[in-house]
Amino acid sequence: MSALERAQRGDRRHHTRIPIAYGQASIGSESGDARPLPLLDFSPEGVALRTPGPPSWADGQTQLVLRLGGEPIACRAHVARVSKQSDGQICGLRLGFEDADCFAVAQTYHRLRFAELRRRGSLDERMLHELLVASGYTRLKDDIAPSAIWLRAPWPNTLTHEAVYVARDQRALGHVTVTRAYSKTWLGHEIATLRNHPEAMACRRTLYQHFSVWPRLLDGDDAHLLGYYDRTRPWHQRMFEGFADRCGDQDCLVLPMERYALDRPSDASEDDQQGGLSAGASVARAGISDAEWVAELVGKHWPGLVLRAFDIHPDRLTAECMHPAYRTAHLRRARDVLVLRVREQPVGAALCEWSDSRISLFNVLNMAQIFIESDADVPAEARNLLVQRVRAFYGDLGTPPPMLVCPPGTFGEAGLQGCRMVETMGCIVWSSEGLRQYESYVAEAMPAAQGVSSEYPAQQEPLRVDSEAE
Repeated sequence: MSALERAQRGDRRHHTRIPIAYGQASIGSESGDARPLPLLDFSPEGVALRTPGPPSWADGQTQLVLRLGGEPIACRAHVARVSKQSDGQICGLRLGFEDADCFAVAQTYHRLRFAELRRRGSLDERMLHELLVASGYTRLKDDIAPSAIWLRAPWPNTLTHEAVYVARDQRALGHVTVTRAYSKTWLGHEIATLRNHPEAMACRRTLYQHFSVWPRLLDGDDAHLLGYYDRTRPWHQRMFEGFADRCGDQDCLVLPMERYALDRPSDASEDDQQGGLSAGASVARAGISDAEWVAELVGKHWPGLVLRAFDIHPDRLTAECMHPAYRTAHLRRARDVLVLRVREQPVGAALCEWSDSRISLFNVLNMAQIFIESDADVPAEARNLLVQRVRAFYGDLGTPPPMLVCPPGTFGEAGLQGCRMVETMGCIVWSSEGLRQYESYVAEAMPAAQGVSSEYPAQQEPLRVDSEAE
């Protein structure tokens, strides 16, 4: 069963309906009484049309053709509902597609839904540089310098879908990227928007709904999305933590993470090793026998939704390819695990993720997540040794120093060589259902959304959202 077919369970459409101008799209076959009929609206699950009665060809078996301005798409249909109106009947059809056609449906829906968005590689580099500088994005990190390959973005949108909002005056107003990070989880990152423009709020609304929709179009009910953000910013508090407070922990939650910046490996690592050895500590790559213990350790710190999103399972902790889309694009994204032992007992682990791509300006695909057993006596020297081995691991790969994250309080007052704490950042994680609800939340929080179906009811107390900078 395809991702789009999985999303068809039940009568409720999982995606917002797009109104269609009369005569601009149709469904039917090319013969007999199955002649094409014009559509009133479209979503990946279904369409609506005005007919005297349910079409005879909507039997779930007849091969039909869906025309939406691009290449015709083969489908089947059956009647989901019929509603009588003063000027006739509105017939809602549920659609089914072959797996080979599902991506074309996703592409078509996204194109129709988000007409203002462009892929980054299709735009003039000067427009992109102006956006990144004017939005303040380049001031967030010292070494942000868009490379030629990042600007060109030659990767398929099945791997990473960057989107730039282009206003009516042809100015680039905002940018966001969603990139595959794990087997069914996308990473939302690189949000940069301008404030002082008449379309500024429309830009934000469109970008936020883009990252709510694209993962679900490709992965259906299995989709997850995560993102990292600054918990001190009012905009993020409203748009991320405000939503998470309303949502159940199975669909969306916020996880605080301490973030550390690492220097490149230095000569001090030898002294650190001696200090760790004197404490009876050692660090080595995890073996098969360690996988169950490491998964249990992480499970003591992270709730179920986060474990599923990050592929925390004994069989997936170590992975040479964290999603096949990387292999298809001739890129690497892998994860190795280092285990810290004190007096031969496992007491900590580092999940070292890395990629040889240049997809992320912030280097977030190179990240080490560290966990220490809270009930164990782990000397500061041993914790420091694990950090130094993480630094050496990435140094041996030849990659830039990774972001290092851990649960709050992991290191306490332990002195870490070549490492400094930057912030306690937020990590927000959505399930597919959480993203569906978030799409509605965005429409509510940023008013004047066009084409949003009434199946998403307004909340009792509409949000008041100011245009705070990201």
